Amino acid sequence: MISLCLDYLLWSLNLIIFLIVIFVNRQKSLTILNLGYYLIFITSWFASHYMLHNYDWWLRNVSASSIRKAFYLVQFYLLYYSIFVIYFSKNRHKDEFVWNCSYALGFEIKFFKVVVVLSAVILIVFSFKNSALYDLIFHANVSKDQLARLRIEGSAEYKGSVLLLYFNNLITKYLLYSIYVFFAILYVKFGLFKKWFFFTAAVVGICSLIDLSKFPIVSIVILYMLIKIYYDTTIRFKNILKYTFAILSIFVILYVVVMGSHFIDSFSKIGHRIFLSQYDGFPASFDYYPKHHKFLGLTSISNKISEILGIDFNSHTRLVMEFLNPSGVKKGTAGYMSSLFLAEGYAMYGINSMVIVGMILPILLVVSDSFFLRTKSLLLKSFYFLLLIKVPFLMVNSFWLIILNYGLILTFLIFSILSLLNRYKRNLYFV
Repeated sequence: MISLCLDYLLWSLNLIIFLIVIFVNRQKSLTILNLGYYLIFITSWFASHYMLHNYDWWLRNVSASSIRKAFYLVQFYLLYYSIFVIYFSKNRHKDEFVWNCSYALGFEIKFFKVVVVLSAVILIVFSFKNSALYDLIFHANVSKDQLARLRIEGSAEYKGSVLLLYFNNLITKYLLYSIYVFFAILYVKFGLFKKWFFFTAAVVGICSLIDLSKFPIVSIVILYMLIKIYYDTTIRFKNILKYTFAILSIFVILYVVVMGSHFIDSFSKIGHRIFLSQYDGFPASFDYYPKHHKFLGLTSISNKISEILGIDFNSHTRLVMEFLNPSGVKKGTAGYMSSLFLAEGYAMYGINSMVIVGMILPILLVVSDSFFLRTKSLLLKSFYFLLLIKVPFLMVNSFWLIILNYGLILTFLIFSILSLLNRYKRNLYFV
């Protein structure tokens, strides 16, 4: 009885704090720190309580003690994280981001146009024919299991051209998105480059669908919505509902067309994916390590770093998927299990490494927000929008994909160099 009361007390307390955070930040900038908090809350707050009191087939291999441990850790971590959100939001105003920006259009516009056109050419000539999207369009007899295998082989387990792999990992997933944001800001705020904005959006959209991933295509709409919120002072609640409806519609279409779901069933599957399954890997980690597999240590940080150190790379999300869904992994229809980034921290050395990872990340996000909110470079502002959407979603997958993300690092370097060069070649100013 005492345990049940404590469960509901923590659960209710976090809900109250979440509502307070939304109220406090209603007129202030969205930040990586804030969006990360919202996403952790959405994917973990309800799921941790639901799985504590309800059976879920995914967690049939997970003990009740691990599920309860995960619940308490999530609830206490949300309390810890909310302290950062409330404290660092109290003096941060929306106007600081929206209007404190001057920029000069120059040679980088030509560079971006070349990148977009080359991406379209590479997409048509090399990538499309060998993609899961091509098989879906031109091979009507492709089964759901075959499409699932094609999606995994086309992304996480891609074994084709190395050049196409780097093109997809750097250009498609990061640089193109930042260029799309750049043109979107110029279009939304200044009414410029309308044709290039829509052309870039089309190229990014098609590139996103190459491996039939669901989130990348949705992120285009989310990015545009964030830009409208920041730069369009006339935006209203009904417009946010409109964008939300557009996002939900895209999800439903992808689930019906790609996943073979019925229209009505797709809504429950979307709800399960957002509010439950993003959390599943976290409680499973407490049963898997070290009972079924020793702690991963440094072998889980990065494939490249493991090669340099001469050690085998172990993907935490892959190992947990093998634990929860071994038949799906064997058939090739299941790839990697999403889980809260804390799970990856636990997989390294146990509770101690999880606590360190959990304490460090909000501090790093505060530093990042402070830097990008103060910059006057529209190029770096564009990259910041990419971080606003990429980092929070990486937080429900991996800690090291945030810290050692080569695509984000290289895109930041490209935009930083262009921003520095722009300071010496200004010909048209916007203030």
